[in-house]
Amino acid sequence: MKKLKPIKTLKRKLKKALCDAVRERDKWTCVWCGKKAKNPQDAQPHHIVPQSISNAYGKFELLNVVMLCFNCHLHRIPNYVDDYIAFRDAYLAERGFTYEKFRDLYRTPVHLKADDYLYLLEKLEKAL
Repeated sequence: MKKLKPIKTLKRKLKKALCDAVRERDKWTCVWCGKKAKNPQDAQPHHIVPQSISNAYGKFELLNVVMLCFNCHLHRIPNYVDDYIAFRDAYLAERGFTYEKFRDLYRTPVHLKADDYLYLLEKLEKAL
């Protein structure tokens, strides 16, 4: 029987795989302002449904994450909330969702085991 890695290690690998997959999918370009990132610090994954209200699937689901540049992620969102909400809603509408419907996908509490984290990691690695 294969020995499973500690969940903490799997979560760390998942986070890195998620960041890599989002950057590749969005071609290292901020989906809000269109700025091309030159380094990983300027290519920041952003959760549409915040991690604080997402279940474990929402935290690691590629559909729930977009790439934003440093400026948009740390300065524009807090200072231009109405603009961000309009951007977010338009982004989700293009994919056939309303924010409320999308948020509800990830609000149901789930408790993941190591096998579940491995499955999510494999799914993200395939996306790369």
